[in-house]
Amino acid sequence: MRSTGEKNIDDPNGAAASTILINRGVDASYLQSVLTKDITTLESLYDLIDNAIDAARDRILSMAGASLDKYGLVSSYAGYSIALRFGSNSISLLDNCSGVEEAALTSRVFVTGSLSSHRYGIGHFGIGLKRALLRLGASYAISTDTGSFAAKFRFSEEDFGNDSRQLQADRVPTSGRRKMLVCISDLSSSVRQELADGGWKEAVLNSLSRRYGLYIAKGLRISVQGEPVKGFGPRLRRTGPVAIQASHFQLPDGGEAFVDAGMHEAYRLTDESGYDRDVIGDLTDQYGWYFVCNDRIIRIAVREPELGWTASWHQEYYGFVGWVRFVAEDAGKLPWDTKKSTIDVSSSAFREVRDKLQAFAETYKTEGRKARKDRAGKSGSKAGAKSGGNQPRGKAKSGKDRASGEDGATAGTGASSSTGSEVPNASDHNENWLTLLPECEVELTHPKVRALMYEARYLDIERCYSGAMLFRALIEAALFENIKKAGKYASVRQAVFDEQAAAGRPFDEVQKKAFRPTFRQTLDWLNKNDDYFPVEARRECVTARTKFGKHLKELNGVVHEGDLIDSGKLKIIRNDTLPLLRFLLLNPPRGS
Repeated sequence: MRSTGEKNIDDPNGAAASTILINRGVDASYLQSVLTKDITTLESLYDLIDNAIDAARDRILSMAGASLDKYGLVSSYAGYSIALRFGSNSISLLDNCSGVEEAALTSRVFVTGSLSSHRYGIGHFGIGLKRALLRLGASYAISTDTGSFAAKFRFSEEDFGNDSRQLQADRVPTSGRRKMLVCISDLSSSVRQELADGGWKEAVLNSLSRRYGLYIAKGLRISVQGEPVKGFGPRLRRTGPVAIQASHFQLPDGGEAFVDAGMHEAYRLTDESGYDRDVIGDLTDQYGWYFVCNDRIIRIAVREPELGWTASWHQEYYGFVGWVRFVAEDAGKLPWDTKKSTIDVSSSAFREVRDKLQAFAETYKTEGRKARKDRAGKSGSKAGAKSGGNQPRGKAKSGKDRASGEDGATAGTGASSSTGSEVPNASDHNENWLTLLPECEVELTHPKVRALMYEARYLDIERCYSGAMLFRALIEAALFENIKKAGKYASVRQAVFDEQAAAGRPFDEVQKKAFRPTFRQTLDWLNKNDDYFPVEARRECVTARTKFGKHLKELNGVVHEGDLIDSGKLKIIRNDTLPLLRFLLLNPPRGS
């Protein structure tokens, strides 16, 4: 059946029939549910701000000679402002970005699903304003002024989705200045509860900073209750041990992607001038990838496999920052979801760059490792010149040399500098060790010992279960190898034979030939032979050995049972027993 403007139409049988009216459109409650089901209060505020920024950009691009940055986007928003205010039952947003022209107001702004026509826009699907209003409250008042056209109107949530009900706006005299004021009242109960939270304002300031930090850096002013939102976004260090990497990609469906990666501007290696432990500690949650669509920050400090970070995170990546900027004149080409809260990993734009991202991080790691090695070499050369030079690695040293650390390694103390520097620095203090172990000199050549030590240097101390297992395995492997190098392996075996015989369980010759001492048996032998340690290091090594014997039960519980551990406990175990480990990692003189 179809409706006409006539009073009567004829049916197929020739009989007269009166017309009826058929409602059409979308039920307001259904529309509200669909648009607002998964959007948060903060995301609704983002929608309002996105609209204002789009208006400002349109205004700037309409001017002759608009200045653009190297990514092809507006380079300055100086003079434009957005002010957000909250009341007990209201939210308002006032901006001076552009206002709405009459044609757009009457035909497009309140048409649900009308795609955004903004060049390089961030209000993608044209539903931002409607979605924000419905999510936040039930009553609305809007005032707009373009400088040549001005209007005011009020409406409610019932006006959405009803095609037969047109909104009525009143023309008002223009002030001659551009502005847009959106007031939302009769807030939903959930929104009122959020506003009543004492930490709400601070949360909004922080969130807006992390979404619009690049716009703020370009001069846009956003304020909450009169307090300006701060800029955000770690910059890359222009000069330093790691060079900036930059690449440009054309996207398959249109648009471009720009990748810039390097070292955080504030990051310093431990022996660099300006190193500050507290500053570095505050940076740790800023490392990773930053994804941006037309200057709107979508994700920050990402280290997730699905977003291109495929390696295990460890200390060699500390300081890494990478920016992935997607730029498209048509916002529909950008790889974000409808809420603009994350990257659509299935989009062709993202797939174009995803598999290329880890290479940037690996280059950073390689250059950082080389820089640390070069700096350590220079520092060691200076120390060698002062002390008369270090002995070659792997050359056996006397017990005195190993205990005193005259060659840059310290066998009998917990503090050492792997660089051989005579001037203590931040890395010498165990409180600054972020990994399971600091750099330690390893003279033992057994590949397993060296591999375990390498992993311990880069394993984050917070990974306490992996760390506990690795630390136990390293002590065990180093103990066996050190005793073999010292020619004492046969003495350990004989001590077990004697003990078994004294207990009435002597080994026969076949058993003796096949016997290999256990870790516990070897450690028992070491407990009874204090003179295995050189006299200069004996006291602290014996103390560390005794403490390790007590900690071994805890480590075995983690490895073999269901016992729990935390990083604090693991640090205690490490600090208590480090002198023993340092001793074991060095080649013992034969016959010690």
